[in-house]
Amino acid sequence: MLTQRAGRIAFELGYSGVFYHSRYGRSIENWAIFEDWTIRDRFPIHQPNSRKVAEDDPDLLEALRILGLVIGD
Repeated sequence: MLTQRAGRIAFELGYSGVFYHSRYGRSIENWAIFEDWTIRDRFPIHQPNSRKVAEDDPDLLEALRILGLVIGD
């Protein structure tokens, strides 16, 4: 609830998003980017630079381990 409230306040103040450290450790960064109808004007997305995350990506596997999650079909 605290992070949701903080996010709502940041959104209402006109911020584009928030960043904070996870409760699971300061080395884990949480990001929330607020979308609106002007997002493409403010943050152009270049598709050629995007890539899929591999299922064996070390950061993905570490996040899954910390959260106790598994990838399923």
